[in-house]
Amino acid sequence: MTGTTSWVAWRAKYARGAAVFKPCPVAWQPQFRALHHDAMAELSAEDRVAIGELLASYCYAIDLGRWETLPQLFTDDCRLDFGATMGVHEGREGLRAFTDSLRAASIRMRHYLTNVVIAGDGERARAESYVLAFVGEPGALHQTTGRYEDELVKRGGRWAIRVRRAVIELPPT
Repeated sequence: MTGTTSWVAWRAKYARGAAVFKPCPVAWQPQFRALHHDAMAELSAEDRVAIGELLASYCYAIDLGRWETLPQLFTDDCRLDFGATMGVHEGREGLRAFTDSLRAASIRMRHYLTNVVIAGDGERARAESYVLAFVGEPGALHQTTGRYEDELVKRGGRWAIRVRRAVIELPPT
């Protein structure tokens, strides 16, 4: 596009919703419902930073073996759903079993989160993010991709993960 007129015309056309994007019909299309961006303005900048740090802290806890940190990131009634790959874990006992299985596996992991989108109010939020993970034995890491679909709550002024659904899209080979 060249010139201001073209940009203005393009913006006006697409801002009115003239473009229709249809969902991709492939098997890995997300089951998680789209976040409501109307609610995005209700989260403060401090809440957004705190949620971002919470999500990153999970990655650091797993990757660096900070097992004592992991329970602090979740509510008592949490649910971790890793599907067929690693199962479903509920509550403190489930979280402990999940942590124990990771610790016992002694595999190396490095998680990288990207494209984090957060919506909610000051007490509840949902977050979606892409995850790229390198998993395996030292010296033989394999790439895995997927998404985290999180439900978060703020209790006592602190954000915690109540539900984490991990959608593994490219299993390690």
